[in-house]
Amino acid sequence: MLDDRPLPPNWESHLDVNTQRWFFVDHVNKKTSWDDPRPAYYSARERKIYTSNARPAESQSPTLDASYASLVSDYDKEPFSR
Repeated sequence: MLDDRPLPPNWESHLDVNTQRWFFVDHVNKKTSWDDPRPAYYSARERKIYTSNARPAESQSPTLDASYASLVSDYDKEPFSR
């Protein structure tokens, strides 16, 4: 049974009229194969997506527009209103 997912980039499929079997052409590596490249391609893609989603996102500390020294020096200038 032929896989119904799209072929990986730069691949195409053809039916061999003599054997009535599908074969696959890899235009990047200039090779042909009887083996459908989709199972390996999509399995590798799913692993890549899973591992990239499994890692927690790196947290970024917020940045301040003012330096600590300027914040501290301005602190004593005006008293809090109550």
